[in-house]
Amino acid sequence: MRIVMVMVLLLAFSSAAIFGAMMIGNGFLYGFGSHADNDPYKPVESYFGVNWLLGFRYHKYFGAGLASGMNTYWGLDTALLIIPARMNIGLEWAFPLGANSHFHIGGSIGVSPIGVAQSIMQGKFDWLSALLTTPPMVHWAFSF
Repeated sequence: MRIVMVMVLLLAFSSAAIFGAMMIGNGFLYGFGSHADNDPYKPVESYFGVNWLLGFRYHKYFGAGLASGMNTYWGLDTALLIIPARMNIGLEWAFPLGANSHFHIGGSIGVSPIGVAQSIMQGKFDWLSALLTTPPMVHWAFSF
């Protein structure tokens, strides 16, 4: 187990050096950040990476991108690579830890495309039940 953790940390830090931004947390196993105009001095606009469901996660900030303080975003998640798991919008607070690094804490609400399709097929679709197919999510992460 220690070897796996060391390998994940080495991958994370080497990826951050190559791609310029990295996020690790309970939503992302690891994610790569994309800066505005590929300029590392501009804020991160989005993160794309692998989530804990062995799928992908895309996290896009509204406005100018990631800044210290309150940020809003929208995101997409899949499970087992291709199964659409969740579409969400959220709010998070980013606390600065140093140059270009933050501790994030926030939450989101979303809908499951599979849950929506299931309720349509049963003939009982309404938005409240569609929102209840995925519980609100609380997340934390480190970006560097």
